[in-house]
Amino acid sequence: MYRSTSRVRRLALAGAALALLVTACAPPGPTATEATSSPPLVQKSTQPDEDPAGFDLEALIAAARTEPGITIYDQTTKVVDTAKGFAAKYGLEATGVKVELGAIDKVLKENQSGNVIGDVVINEDLPTYAVELLDQGVLVNWVPGDMKNSIKPEDQYPLIVHYGPMGWVYNNQTYSSCPVSNIWQLTDDEFDGRVAMADPLSNAKYSYWFNTMALNDDAALRDAYKQHFGTELTTNEPDAAHEWVKRFAQNNPKLTRNDEEVSEAVGAPGQQEPSFGPISMAKFRNIAGKGYHLALCDGMKP
Repeated sequence: MYRSTSRVRRLALAGAALALLVTACAPPGPTATEATSSPPLVQKSTQPDEDPAGFDLEALIAAARTEPGITIYDQTTKVVDTAKGFAAKYGLEATGVKVELGAIDKVLKENQSGNVIGDVVINEDLPTYAVELLDQGVLVNWVPGDMKNSIKPEDQYPLIVHYGPMGWVYNNQTYSSCPVSNIWQLTDDEFDGRVAMADPLSNAKYSYWFNTMALNDDAALRDAYKQHFGTELTTNEPDAAHEWVKRFAQNNPKLTRNDEEVSEAVGAPGQQEPSFGPISMAKFRNIAGKGYHLALCDGMKP
């Protein structure tokens, strides 16, 4: 998504070949229920080049070469090399900057001060972008016209570049198979203090996951509860998801800054009792890169 400033014009020009950067990253992919039950958000205004008929890549790149470079904020270090590759390919200036936490506050403060540094913003916190920054005019959504017809309507506003799959992982140097088969096990004394998770207050994907469970998975969570404890769930909470989150929080999970720290807590070699936790599948690169022992907990219920 673009910053709404006097530089919007050149951002649109430079953004043509940055189609995979000018986006909001998505949290874990939606269920079929989510994808079909809510109508897509509607963009209030569009640029001429967001229509296939008005899109001219060569003209955009030529115009961008006459203007200053751009700075891209993203949550991963990949943006640094991606921006370098983009700049080299198209003869433009582009700088990628990793802003893992506090990106929204940073964008707002820059906008309010008038000292805008980041031009293109990639982030997984879709509701905040859609409800706050886009509606306030702090950011401007942009969909490349040559790709518009191949992008699902619900993925166009805010523009989604990819869905980032998540999964529960364990240390397969210590365990021959996953030590957890039911999500309610994580509320047992056995796992008191042994589950690592990126702090939900700083990593919005987890609060979205909790909400998704509350909306769609009440019956499945109740079935899993009965399978694990042998009795029906009785709770004063609104649903089984609220009850699970409450018990999970009371079981002293290790809250980290990010998934990178979770992958270390789970996968670092030589542990007798490693942590267990959810991470982005991208962190499986740490197996080769850092010698971690990570395996996906396949079959965990629900």
